[in-house]
Amino acid sequence: MTLGHLQEIWRYPVKSMGGETVDSVLLGTLGVAGDRCWAVIDEHKGEIRNAKQWPALLQYRARHLPGAQPGADCYDADVPDVLIETSRGERLSARDPATATRLGDALGQRLRLAPRAHPSNRAHYRLASARTDAEFAQAMALQLDEIAPDFAGVAVDVLAQLAGNATPPGAYYDAFPVHLLTTDSLAWLAQRADADTSVQRFRPNLLIHASGAPALTENDWIGARLQLGSAVLRVDSGTVRCSMTVRAQDWCAVPERPRLMRSLVDHCQRRFGVNVVVERPGTVTVGDPLVLLEPSQPNHRPPPEDPA
Repeated sequence: MTLGHLQEIWRYPVKSMGGETVDSVLLGTLGVAGDRCWAVIDEHKGEIRNAKQWPALLQYRARHLPGAQPGADCYDADVPDVLIETSRGERLSARDPATATRLGDALGQRLRLAPRAHPSNRAHYRLASARTDAEFAQAMALQLDEIAPDFAGVAVDVLAQLAGNATPPGAYYDAFPVHLLTTDSLAWLAQRADADTSVQRFRPNLLIHASGAPALTENDWIGARLQLGSAVLRVDSGTVRCSMTVRAQDWCAVPERPRLMRSLVDHCQRRFGVNVVVERPGTVTVGDPLVLLEPSQPNHRPPPEDPA
């Protein structure tokens, strides 16, 4: 059964910076080849940083060098250099130490850029200290009357990895290697939100053109196994949205829209899009059909939409 077709492939070479689209790519266990293979490190705390803590990272855009073929699971010295574009149109090398100095001066922080470290280097991924309630509230842009979101449905082993780490050891994504979103969901939210619903706000890896009707279509795929190109995917859970969704991104002319989070909380319990695990690596290409291999089970279905 065909559920839709792959409309866009996105990768974000530097964690929390803007990204680039590609027409075809290898999808591995770490996600899209070349995705989140660099990150910004807070030199003061010795900790991986993202745009929840440093929103200004979203003003930059990162791309792989022309003709680069990044590996699906490269680490350390094998991670290819990438270009970081500033709002002034400057292009900086991630490997050039001067780039960290220029970014640090602009952000008012002491930082360095680091390629993805091997998973055996546990210290590289470890949190310097446990997150406080105030830090969590800021990162999630919690609303005044909102109960903190839970992460029901997310695999226990994923939550265990994140208990003391900024990201899963061996990866720079927040929790899951692939984020999938449908054009149906963007249309659904556009009818309810007091903000634009540009795809760049939600930073998917895979944008699927599905039924064409405004609906949270991908929620029905939670727990299902899907084939896309030669890759086999499993939809793990709904994506709980954080403060990055409402931040400005000048590189793609996306403005700041704080009220968008209110819409996400009221209409879909801030779950928008789905988290995906790659069960069998393979190549995916724009236009590929998304095929249902094994449907979701009833107990995998997400909670119903809040009628408010």
